[in-house]
Amino acid sequence: IFTYFSGEVRIDGIPVSNVGVRKKGFIGSLSDTRPSLKLKFDEYVPMQTFSGFERMTFNNVRQDPGIVRQCLAYSLYRQANVIAPRCSFVRIRVNGEDLGVYAHVDSIKKPFLAQRFSSDEGNLYEATISDFRPLFRGTWEKKTNEKEDDWSDLDAAVAALEVPDEELLASAEAVFDLDAFFTYWATEVLIGHWDGYAGNLNNTYLYADPADGLFRFIP
Repeated sequence: IFTYFSGEVRIDGIPVSNVGVRKKGFIGSLSDTRPSLKLKFDEYVPMQTFSGFERMTFNNVRQDPGIVRQCLAYSLYRQANVIAPRCSFVRIRVNGEDLGVYAHVDSIKKPFLAQRFSSDEGNLYEATISDFRPLFRGTWEKKTNEKEDDWSDLDAAVAALEVPDEELLASAEAVFDLDAFFTYWATEVLIGHWDGYAGNLNNTYLYADPADGLFRFIP
């Protein structure tokens, strides 16, 4: 439902033509007057990038009047050694209209994975009210390797958590990096992130790291 349109983008005075521009987000990001936005530099021009970026994501942070919470939260994740996007502040103008300050965050795509993991070839999933209970298995959205109908890693995670309680820890350790998960969970609780995985089974990425096959959570 979010359609790309071709536009000319100017970043710090540098023009880039034929860039894909679209609205971004679901309930929390939608706005008729100040929508969250995505840029895709190679949507119309193959291999086009800007300063190494294939994409840019601008969040309107409409639920935060102070605009700073998202960048502060990602900073705390990274200080806790949780793999998390970078975040900075930008001022957005669309067709001459000043929309104000946005949060510019890393797009969770293959370049992000390649920079932070041993490889970008693993399966990346996104949670939208998603969990590892069998009935929730189909709620995960596959974001890489979409053409390959191979969900065996996710199915293994679901199966690993279905074992009796006395076997649960050992079973989970074979599928998840539990130390990383405990840190991730604790940081969500610390910052009061009510709409993440810990609070709402939402707004979370799950990556099967090719280095060891273990799942790691990305906020």
